[in-house]
Amino acid sequence: MTLAPGSRLGAYEVDALIGTGGMGEVYRATDTRLHRAVALKVLPESFAADRERVARFEREAQLLASLNHPNIASIYGIEPTDAGQALVLELVDGPTLADRIAEGALPIAEALPIARQIADALAAAHDHGVIHRDLKPANIKVRDDGTVKVLDFGLAKAVAPDDDSESGAAHSPTITAATRYGVILGTAAYMSPEQAKGKTIDRRSDVWAFGCVLYEMLTGSRVFEGEDVSETLASVLRAEPSWHLLPADTPEAIRRLLRRCLERDRRRRLSDVGVACLEIDETAASGAPAAASAVMTTLAPPWWRRAAPIGTAAIAAGAIGATAAWMIKPPPAPVVVRARHVLPSEQPSSVTQRQWLAVSPDGSTVAYFSGPQLYLRTLSDTEGRLIPFAQPISGGLSHPAFSPDGQSIAFFSFRPAEGGTVHRVAVTGGPVETIAKARSINHGLSWGSHGILIGAGPAGILRVAPTGGDPSPIVTTANDEDAAFPMSVPGSNAIIYTAIARGAADRETSAQIRVQDLASGTRRTLTPGSNAAYVPTGHLIYTVGGTLFGIPFDPRRLEITGARRPVVDGIRRSPMGDAHFSVSATGTLVFAPGPAGNQSTTMRSLSVMDRTGRLEPLKAATGAWTSPRVSPDGKRLVFGSEDGNQADILTYELDQSIPERRLTFAGRNRYPIWSRDGQRVAFQSDREGDAGIFWQRADTPGTAERLTAPDKGVAHVPESWSPVADIFLFSEVGASGATLWSYSLDKRRAALVGDIRSSSMLNAEFSRDGQWIAYTARGAGMLGASVFVEPFPPTGARFQIQSETTAHHPVWMPNGQGLSYRVGNTRQVIIPVRWRPSVSFGAPAPLPGDYPTNVFGGARNYDVLRDGQRFVFAAPVSIGETSLSSRTEFQIVVNWFEELKQRMAAK
Repeated sequence: MTLAPGSRLGAYEVDALIGTGGMGEVYRATDTRLHRAVALKVLPESFAADRERVARFEREAQLLASLNHPNIASIYGIEPTDAGQALVLELVDGPTLADRIAEGALPIAEALPIARQIADALAAAHDHGVIHRDLKPANIKVRDDGTVKVLDFGLAKAVAPDDDSESGAAHSPTITAATRYGVILGTAAYMSPEQAKGKTIDRRSDVWAFGCVLYEMLTGSRVFEGEDVSETLASVLRAEPSWHLLPADTPEAIRRLLRRCLERDRRRRLSDVGVACLEIDETAASGAPAAASAVMTTLAPPWWRRAAPIGTAAIAAGAIGATAAWMIKPPPAPVVVRARHVLPSEQPSSVTQRQWLAVSPDGSTVAYFSGPQLYLRTLSDTEGRLIPFAQPISGGLSHPAFSPDGQSIAFFSFRPAEGGTVHRVAVTGGPVETIAKARSINHGLSWGSHGILIGAGPAGILRVAPTGGDPSPIVTTANDEDAAFPMSVPGSNAIIYTAIARGAADRETSAQIRVQDLASGTRRTLTPGSNAAYVPTGHLIYTVGGTLFGIPFDPRRLEITGARRPVVDGIRRSPMGDAHFSVSATGTLVFAPGPAGNQSTTMRSLSVMDRTGRLEPLKAATGAWTSPRVSPDGKRLVFGSEDGNQADILTYELDQSIPERRLTFAGRNRYPIWSRDGQRVAFQSDREGDAGIFWQRADTPGTAERLTAPDKGVAHVPESWSPVADIFLFSEVGASGATLWSYSLDKRRAALVGDIRSSSMLNAEFSRDGQWIAYTARGAGMLGASVFVEPFPPTGARFQIQSETTAHHPVWMPNGQGLSYRVGNTRQVIIPVRWRPSVSFGAPAPLPGDYPTNVFGGARNYDVLRDGQRFVFAAPVSIGETSLSSRTEFQIVVNWFEELKQRMAAK
């Protein structure tokens, strides 16, 4: 579809054609309503006839609309045309990076700031589950002020053309070639090996393309070239980059970064583009030639400003003034970068009842225990490195603490028969020194300006010299209190610690944060909470339950100076009170996500079990998961996380290309179900003071819309969405039990469904054709519970499926020819269903093996995958003194102080 200048497309008046390509034509246009310049990308006419591709395109566009980042060109909307669809985009003036590279290689001082912004854009997109798939210099623009804009996010996946032209591989349009593995998407010269082979791609494919772009900026040459597409792809698959072309002044860290980005084996490739930001920042901080000032302050002047000589004195003076203003321009705020470290399944779990991780003072390294071994992971690596002990250390190991210079680590071991011992080892490994014997089980260990501090419970806070010796009391406690989690206050002669009522059944509610001035002996209670630390932003951070709070604190007067605010949700906290987080003086936060360790919390993994009884955990982290539900397309899960007073909804891609993502951020949110089209999730929430049902988009966190408003004293629980209509079932649960209702989206009205009642949760489920309901009911005169089936809308007919006691949690099989349910806590049963000439049910067939526990009366903790052969469970895992799960993770947040300051300043 070609648009003539002056023609109109909705509210947009076309000015001129500014580009063409395999993805369509791009026009400069004027938004006549908002009086701004925009870009219109008109998609190929053949696209309009393909419903599936149009739907995928619209969904992708919605994802892109959620990407609010200064280095990503924005999408303003979708405009219908006679031939299909057009995108309304932010108009980004200026040449592309390809235009700049055509003039020659970029100096380090110019290339690294551009690369830094590209990596920021990719990291932001990856955090939202968006993979670019076609990153190349032609899709990157640099404004006059040096701001980088990355274009065309995600479009290759949705609208790749069927053009197989092989002319000009490096400038070839996005390739689409069907293979027995799938689809090849990308531009040949920047395509990752897995793309070239037509295999499944993930964020590491963007990391490869980022490496190609950075290499090209530094050398002026493409890393992989060929005369046509096939030769270029062969080069991608086999050729080694010409590393000798890199400039001699390329810092070693940047050379290492390039090698890790361009690693063909994606298992060894850099897995998180956020690490590239760290490498570039660290290169600048180290004073690497030609790089430091540009990266750490602002961008080098763009090349097009270094052009014609200045002709007059007035112009020269103006240029000098502008240059001076540019030189004193304040540096941009550091970018917050997140990374995730999942312990390999072959490593023993390291989530213990005691603290098991710490970050070094400079924020570059994380120490953590996994079973009886100590590991280090630097931010530039993706895997931990074992710290070899010259001799084995017996007993449970916990509380790693870096020395102030970051060269040693102190830690604690405990054996019931011998008590506790404080040890020290170099970060390079070797002999393990015994520093001191502690008097009891440890309640915290730190290493700061007062030496090594030990939380010794009834013995108060003890201090020991890093070289060893007998611990001496530095803070004593009252007879009815235990002291825990001591930390020195930097720049003062004071110690912050947690006081816990001795013998308290609930250590959480009795914990108080106190500070003691060692010079005067003055002691002051600051706030309820635990695990406090002072950070250079002028705040104390501490935990209450699974939430990390910040509160303004004056370290000279040792006083609270403002109100507290939550700054991080979901910090794992053990029943012993240890909160599993650590913060460096430079602003790197590491923490183990998950429940707060409330003893009533059941830890679960998302696991798949087949009909033979074989159970296999998915790669999602372990948490207090509940209520998994498979999306209508069978590709995603939505599930809940319930830990004490915190409950949220998360999603997970079953192809494991995207880690689990939190969807809700306000109130307690429970019992998620998918909408009929899989675009939204409905759930119960108390965010507005009751227990009504809300829904929101499933692809990104956003504003939830209320659907039902229960009366006082009752709660609404969403149950199941009709596969054939915009109607869902929900239970109204009150003191007298539960009744079943339906809610129509068209009418925005609820209606009672027959006379379906139970003294406990109904767990109702629509059949695949939407004409039947299965549910669990227990009532007067019933010894247990039973599964019932009846038509929808109700006709008065009702079938009791299972006569055994405690039959519950029914789910229809995907082919509609059976119904699965539970008998007791661990038995899974399938009963055949025949629909013609009339509905009838066969003999129940128990599946072999004990399936994960799903106790009657609560939410259903399983669902059936679309192949009908496998079940997905929120399966309980063992909880012991040394292990909570077989797969454990911690998260790393670099430049977290920027986020902390923003949250503390929020109104």
